[in-house]
Amino acid sequence: MNVPLARLSVVLAFGSLISLAVVGCRGGGGVQFAEVEAVVFLDGKPIEGATVTLVPVTEGQGVSATGTTDASGRARLLPTTPGGKVQGEYYVGVIKTDVPQAGEEEEEESGGSSGEAYPTAPQLKHIVPPRYNNPRESGIRVTIAPGQKEVRIELSSDQG
Repeated sequence: MNVPLARLSVVLAFGSLISLAVVGCRGGGGVQFAEVEAVVFLDGKPIEGATVTLVPVTEGQGVSATGTTDASGRARLLPTTPGGKVQGEYYVGVIKTDVPQAGEEEEEESGGSSGEAYPTAPQLKHIVPPRYNNPRESGIRVTIAPGQKEVRIELSSDQG
């Protein structure tokens, strides 16, 4: 009785793999993968090392994508879902923080030993203002059309 069950399991698993391969091949020809880059500027200057995240405005239309900027502010946006297309309307989030090295900030602020048994955690320094960090709350939306290769994102350090 175990042998037929084992065969059935193997046949079902094999059949599932074949089905996925057929659907993947069929879907692969129709899905357009957009090679999209974001160019990010903070106060008019390209920003290096920032993480850019795209989240579809309408769920199911497009896929989320992310990338990290280089010295020229360019980030290749890669879909978070293999084979997904980066097209449509997106919310945009950009984040870049810096964590002071242990001891850098503490020595400057305390001027020596404060007698505390445990050091305080270093405060994150936001290079990109925090208001841009969450894609759904950043106030930035872009539309990526079929064939579009680049999207420009302008950020400001001003509080307004």
